[in-house]
Amino acid sequence: MNQHKARTKDQRQLVFAAYERLILLIHRLSPQQVMLRHHDMQKSIAQFRQAVIADIEQEYQHNFTQQLYVSDAAWATVRELKDSTIALLRNASKGLGEHAGLDDYIAIVLRHVSALDTNPYDAAQILLKRELNSYS
Repeated sequence: MNQHKARTKDQRQLVFAAYERLILLIHRLSPQQVMLRHHDMQKSIAQFRQAVIADIEQEYQHNFTQQLYVSDAAWATVRELKDSTIALLRNASKGLGEHAGLDDYIAIVLRHVSALDTNPYDAAQILLKRELNSYS
């Protein structure tokens, strides 16, 4: 009986840690955060975009195994958020003129996110928090 309690407690700690890590991942995937980490006026838009996308992919891969401890819906939300963020970063430069600078690119990305009715990063964090609270 004590072994079962210990295993249940260990499993619960793994679940809590996974949700915690995914909430942090969502925060780190948000364009504001990832672009801030890589802001370097010496980089071209293409170099900056490549560095930011590589960082997002690396963060996602680093947390890939957390899907073992969260619901399929939670993991799908994280995966879709990662994919849509990368798509946004790739598409944002399409409307820029030839002489646009890095700050122009960043402004387009941030304007797009702020124009959304619901911030998808906040919504994903809320979903994860609700699921985690259901384990309590």
